[in-house]
Parts: sequence; C-alpha cells; structure tokens
Amino acid sequence: MSIDPYYARPEVALVTGPVEYGALRDEWIDLWERTPEAGVFQRPEWLIPWWRHFGSGKVMRVVLIRCEGRLVGLLPLSILRQPDNSRELQLIGTGNTDRLDAIIDPAYRDTVVQAISHWLGSDIGDWDRCLFAQLPADSALLRLQTSDSLVRTISPAEPCPVLQVTDHAAVGVHASPRRYAYYRRRAEREGARFIESSHADFDRLLDGLFALHAARWRERDQPGALADAAVQAFLRHACAELRVAGMLRLIGLAHHDRLVGLYLAFSARGRCSAYIGGFDPEYNRLNPGTVLIGRLVEQTGNEGGVLDFLRGREPYKYDWGAADEELWTCTLTRRT
Repeated sequence: MSIDPYYARPEVALVTGPVEYGALRDEWIDLWERTPEAGVFQRPEWLIPWWRHFGSGKVMRVVLIRCEGRLVGLLPLSILRQPDNSRELQLIGTGNTDRLDAIIDPAYRDTVVQAISHWLGSDIGDWDRCLFAQLPADSALLRLQTSDSLVRTISPAEPCPVLQVTDHAAVGVHASPRRYAYYRRRAEREGARFIESSHADFDRLLDGLFALHAARWRERDQPGALADAAVQAFLRHACAELRVAGMLRLIGLAHHDRLVGLYLAFSARGRCSAYIGGFDPEYNRLNPGTVLIGRLVEQTGNEGGVLDFLRGREPYKYDWGAADEELWTCTLTRRT
C-alpha cells in the first residue's frame, strides 16, 4: 500500500534503551536504503557499536517517525550532562564521527522535519540545549522550524577536504599523485605489496593499525587517537559489522612479512571515507602514507566516486587536490 506524503499523519516514538535499539536494525537499514544522501556513518553498523562502547553516562533518545506504520524518519540522539550541570542533546556518534545527520525518507522530508521540530519545541523537560554537530550542508536538521520556545543558531563547523575522483588519472597534476607513482614503484622494487582486508587476516590487520598508529604518535610523545581501549573495542565491533555489509576498506602495505602501513576507510554509495591510518616510522623512506592513500584514490577512481578525507585541514589532503566541503553546527536553546 502506498502512502501519500501530503496526507500522512506522523507518529513520533522514542527509543530509550539498547534492547529496543538493536531490534530496529532491519527497519533502520531499509530506511537507509531509501535515503540516497545517507552516508555510512548513519548506518546501524556504526552507531549501535558506538552507543554500546561510548553510551555510558548518557541517556538514549532515539526519535522514530512513522507514517501508517512505516519508518520514514530516524533521529539518533542522546543526552549528556555537561560540567556546568546542563543537559545537552547530541547526535549519537558526536566526537569521533563526521557527517552526522538524521535519516529521512525523501518522500516525507517536510513531514518529518515538522514532526522533529514539534517534538523539540514541546516541553519534554529533560534537556537544556541541543547541539547538532558536523552536519552536511543539505541536512534537514539545518531547516528545523523555530518556535516561541526555541532559539536556533547555525555556525560553521570544521570542513572536510574532499577529492572528486571520477578518473584517478585526472588528479595527476597535483603534487601527491605524482609522488605516489614514484613511491609505489620504489616500494614494489623493495618487495613491498598491498594487503586487502579478508576474513582470515581481519583481526591481525586491526591489531597492526593500532600498533602502527601508536608508534607514529610515540615519536611526538603523545598516545594518539587509538590508544584508548574503548576506541579500539568500538572500531573492532563497527569494522566487523561494516565488513559484512561490504563497506569496509582496510588496506595495508607489507614489506616482505612486516606491516609498515595501514589505512582504515569506509565506502558506500560512491563515497570513500578515509578514517584513520598508521605507519611504521622506520619505513618512512617508502612513504607508506602516500602509497596507501594513492591506493584509495585508485580504488575510488575506478568506482567513479569521491574520496572524503574527513575532518582536519592537514596539508597532505590538499596536495592530492582536495577541496573543502562545508559542514555546519545547529544549536537550539530554550527561551527563558
């Protein structure tokens, strides 16, 4: 039975516990499949592990919008108590996830935006401030309707450098692609080879990523982003889930039998998101970082897609020819 979005009457429900949250998986994936702009970081394979490993101390508030029983909108939120004792409503994934957003069936976009706006504007009484961070420019959350009870502020967030790779050969005019060809040939002459993630070596490659990332940051007397045990457990969980979904890109560079570089990325709908890498400082002469990113560029080019370097304005991203893609933060506060 088809539903006319114009006449659809939305029903809003809240999920407040992980048991119900996990049961949503199939319905959630079906909605994601119907939402072309939804990215890999809106998948349950990413956000459910995130909650299980980082949800301690937070209160779950996943907003579900249904029309005639069909899920047409999902807004994954949690409440975090801040040091000033205020209660902040955030998107699940905030902190170590880019391109956060709601998932909204395009046919019901206006209906869902109105339902979310009404829910946020109602006196639910358990949050003081709402912070939606790292939103893409086309996010419906930037177009929420204000009310007498809410004040909305939209501000720029840290952008994501993005490389359009419709043909990987076309980026050869930039510095890093020219170096990539040279360094790859030299690495291969020294016996280096690429390793792609497989069922047999998946855990070993993740272990290698954690170790190489730590070695790289040890040179700077810092622990690095992957040192925390909760972060490692989360990535093991999420990567295992996304590998089954066919969205994991974990590629390594091995010099004979020794891993000298690894890069973790995720790919969905023509967008490859380069998440994090680790490289052996003893093998800087092989430039494993440039070689592995070049491999990602090649793979993305063969798929006619986009390589998203995610947050951070490190110079090497622009050496590949990337250009900033704007992200935004939407803040809602209650009028006093």
